[in-house]
Amino acid sequence: MREYALLFIVVLLFSGNILVGKAATEALPPFTLALARCVIALAAALLFFGPAAWRARHRFAERAGRLFVIGATGIGLFNALLYAALHTTDANSVAVLEASIPLFTALIMWLVAGEQLSARAWGGVVLS
Repeated sequence: MREYALLFIVVLLFSGNILVGKAATEALPPFTLALARCVIALAAALLFFGPAAWRARHRFAERAGRLFVIGATGIGLFNALLYAALHTTDANSVAVLEASIPLFTALIMWLVAGEQLSARAWGGVVLS
C-alpha cells in the first residue's frame, strides 16, 4: 500500500508542474525557473539520499559523463523548454504535447532501434 501512496504523490507533484509553471513564468524567466527547480530537486535528493549516494560515489564517478548528459538534457533542458513553452502559449497546449511524449518515444525507438513494445507497455502509453 505504501508504494501506491508514493506513486500517487509523484503523480500529484508532476501534474501540478504545468499549472505552477504557467503561473511562475509570469514572474520569472523560463531558464531561471528551470534552474531553480533543479536546485530545489538537488537539495531534496541530497536530504533524502545524500548519505547513500556518498557511500556509492564510486559508482557515480564511473558514470559521471552519462549522468551529466542525462541530467542536462532529460531534466534541465526539458524543464527549460517546458517553461519557455508555458511562457509563450497556454497550459492546455503544453499539457497535450507533454502527454504525447510516451507515444513519440515509443515510435522513435521502433523506427531507430527496432524496439517492439509489449501489450502492457502499449497500455501504459495509451494510459498516459
